[in-house]
Amino acid sequence: MAEDQGRGRRRPLDDDEPSTSRGSRDEPRSKIFKDSSSGGSRSDSRAQPSSSDSRAGSSRSDPRVERSGAPHDRERVGGSQAPAGATRQERRDESGSTDRRPRGDRFDMVATRPAELVSKLGKDGRPIRLQTNFFRLNTKPEWRIVHYCVEFEPSIENPRVRMGILSEHANVLGSGYLFDGLQLFTTRKFEQELTVLRGKSRLDIDYTISIKCVGFISTAEPRFLQVLNLILRRSMKGLKLELVGRNFFDPHAKIEIREHKLELWPGYETSIRQHEKDILLCTEIAHKVMRTETVYDIMRRCSQNPSRHQDEFRLNVLDLIVLTDYNNKTYRINDVDFGQTPKSTFSCKGRDISFVEYYQTKYNIRIRDHNQPLLISKNRDKAQKTNASELVVLIPELCRVTGLNDNMRSNFQLMRSMSEYTRMNPNRRIDRLRTFNRRLHSTPESVKVLRDWHMDLDQNLTEVQGRIIEQQKIVFHHGKVPAGETADWTRSFRDQKMLTTPSDGIDRWAVIAPERNSYELKTLLENLFRAANGMGLKFRSPHEYSAIKKRGYIDRAVPTQVVTIKTAKNRGLMSIATKIAIQLNCKLGYTPWMIELPLSGLMTIGFDIAKSTRDRKRAYGALVASMDLQQNSTYFSTVSECSAFDVLSNTLWPMMAKALRQYSREHKKLPTRIVFYRDGVSSGSLKQLFEYEVKDIVEKLDAEYKRAGADPPQLAYIVVTKSMNARFFANGGNPPPGTVVDDVITLPERYDFYLVSQQVRQGTVSPTSYNVVYSNMGISPDKMQKLTYKMCHLYYNWSGTTRVPAVCQYAKKLATLVGTNLHAIPQNALEKKFYYL
Repeated sequence: MAEDQGRGRRRPLDDDEPSTSRGSRDEPRSKIFKDSSSGGSRSDSRAQPSSSDSRAGSSRSDPRVERSGAPHDRERVGGSQAPAGATRQERRDESGSTDRRPRGDRFDMVATRPAELVSKLGKDGRPIRLQTNFFRLNTKPEWRIVHYCVEFEPSIENPRVRMGILSEHANVLGSGYLFDGLQLFTTRKFEQELTVLRGKSRLDIDYTISIKCVGFISTAEPRFLQVLNLILRRSMKGLKLELVGRNFFDPHAKIEIREHKLELWPGYETSIRQHEKDILLCTEIAHKVMRTETVYDIMRRCSQNPSRHQDEFRLNVLDLIVLTDYNNKTYRINDVDFGQTPKSTFSCKGRDISFVEYYQTKYNIRIRDHNQPLLISKNRDKAQKTNASELVVLIPELCRVTGLNDNMRSNFQLMRSMSEYTRMNPNRRIDRLRTFNRRLHSTPESVKVLRDWHMDLDQNLTEVQGRIIEQQKIVFHHGKVPAGETADWTRSFRDQKMLTTPSDGIDRWAVIAPERNSYELKTLLENLFRAANGMGLKFRSPHEYSAIKKRGYIDRAVPTQVVTIKTAKNRGLMSIATKIAIQLNCKLGYTPWMIELPLSGLMTIGFDIAKSTRDRKRAYGALVASMDLQQNSTYFSTVSECSAFDVLSNTLWPMMAKALRQYSREHKKLPTRIVFYRDGVSSGSLKQLFEYEVKDIVEKLDAEYKRAGADPPQLAYIVVTKSMNARFFANGGNPPPGTVVDDVITLPERYDFYLVSQQVRQGTVSPTSYNVVYSNMGISPDKMQKLTYKMCHLYYNWSGTTRVPAVCQYAKKLATLVGTNLHAIPQNALEKKFYYL
């Protein structure tokens, strides 16, 4: 027990105690209000909910009811941060409910399919039968969900108490019901529109429960899918999994990597959604990285340098994601308060209580160090809704660090140890998926929940018919070669010359290297000259990373190529020299290879955003555009600073306008066709992008072309999504590059398709989702899919296909370089060169 207390393990709930993600409102929480008179801030703390998930909270469209007569727990850290008269700002509707931002972006059905599109199915390509990580959901014809609103008189502040009192009437509600403390969902329709029940709390207080019918939830509503997902989550509780964030994990099956002080919790990411013809459950195998160290352990390491202790501690913990075991919630650390300790008090239920006493009483956790500082975490969801910022107070020794830092990611041994468990080949992944399905069908608690809701989950993986796009031909200087079954043409450079190179070779260049590494430099140059000569690139004798890049790209418009000593000592130096020669050729504005492209007057654009590592409030958007690949095979790039919190980039059109002007300078006309691949968009931001960004681009394009006296261009606006849980399997292995899926698991409200464009040597390949949100190009789905696959062959940092179109990969590479190393906009003279490779 002592070890559990020291680690912050939570005390098990009583079997008869109902759990809810809202929980009781008596956990330390601070709220900062802006003082209109002084511009300062004042603190008003309130309760933090616990995080079990037996509610329908993510399905709610109505705001949560908080009766005006109900007491609110006020908590105040210290004695001076919150004036006694400070009150919580509330917005209430006619029923007295608190207005809050609804959740459920993951289930919003944004209809982006063009009305004139007859069919999004392609026909060309070799057929291939695929298994997926989807299970079909079978339901009975009479199945329906009834929605009720529940009120208590006198009103009850704590949702857990409301749920406990209502649970006494399970025989009336029916075996299958969900109640989140306000809204009730069940398959039973009561005879009366208003049903009144009587209940009694453990404190022997009588309550009147009014259950009013709101209506039926249609299968076309997003709430319908939200309720389905909540039912599934309740059934997964029978598997004895822990909810961490949005997903379930199994701490009892944890994998310990002791040499690196890590644990891997295996789990599942699940989502039920209406697909083309059926409701399907997508299940992906997930792993949660848990460190065995706490924030307190990090603090003790920093204490070795007393003079810089506070600064060093802040540097090491700010922006970390931590898990508190007592409620299984995750938080981002935004600040450290060295002026407060666990001995500090706050007001809870009408009396002052210290953090030490609070955790001992509520969770049976003994805080050992009473002098440690407090951690501050901001609730950004609520900060966006109001002018105030919601703050959560945390104890370092109760916060376990999650995830990997940059040093860990660069640790080859650590990453290899993790990959043994996380990179599952297709056969192993299929076995895990079938095991998950089998457990749901064999665990009594899970079976009961599904049966109560008349839900029947298919026991077989859903199969789809895919197609394999034919191999593309890679165009070199003297001929064309097929990309190959694995879409890798690296060996072709042995007897092929690059498409374009400097006619006089590279004659103005310099090498800077430490004198002690002269031997490695000589060996590297010998291999570089030999590799480059075979590819048609000639060299004449030549007359720390971020610093060199910044001097070359910001202060001087000079491309640079950095080679580390570790790379120069690599055994496969000839292969490395080949890649260096290709990069040097690209950075001078020349093209190593091309693909066959049937469309003329085409500009392809890629856009992505990367946050600044120096200032998390800033980000950099990068746009990369091709300048008619049929004519001169060149590209244009530009970068602009933007806010890290804006979904839509306000500088997107100015960047696009610069690319159009460059195209016009090179070809004396504007492009007749534009394909825009938009990366960096979450599913929750799709509606905003569709309604504002796309409309804005279309209108400004029309105006730009009208000023130029040209007809508006044909435009396709395609959202590229890499973070997808869909997986495909072909005969227990990975499908080959060029595999397209555009039916069964795609979404009916979208013009979308999945494309596997790359070959992977380890694990299971991840397809990329493409959603055509706007198109007036008039080309068939086959041509749209083929064009996208062709664009995945043009990333010059790798002689093979990439997971996304090359312009997207270039944009990501450029945005990351600026946000990570440069922190400033590069010189305009470099816009026509691949200086960022």
